[in-house]
Amino acid sequence: MGRDAVLAHKLAQLERLAETLEGSESGDPMIHANSQFHRVINEAARSQHLLSLIRQAVRLIPFDFLAVLPVHDNTGHREPLRDLRAGRAQPAREAAERHVLAAGKSLADWLTERHAPPTAAFGTA
Repeated sequence: MGRDAVLAHKLAQLERLAETLEGSESGDPMIHANSQFHRVINEAARSQHLLSLIRQAVRLIPFDFLAVLPVHDNTGHREPLRDLRAGRAQPAREAAERHVLAAGKSLADWLTERHAPPTAAFGTA
């Protein structure tokens, strides 16, 4: 299979996974689709820096965090794919960065809410 055929196959696989993600609620199907989506992207990137960052992140974030984190918007996977399919590498990268930052913020907000001190219980609300 030539490079273009591999790329078309990978993009089709990513689009199917993005579609699955958009139709999923938190739970096993979403966890699996999200994991597969990001694995395909990470393998295609062939970036040692990215792999190093991922290794650090997985030490802090459990694999199945999507099972408990409320997901409000699962459409962030489509934008980078549109740019990749159109051959726009820099916009695809920027869209992927926005997606990762939004997911990180969502996780941080959720953790903050769950572990916020119960100030109302002490009459300081």
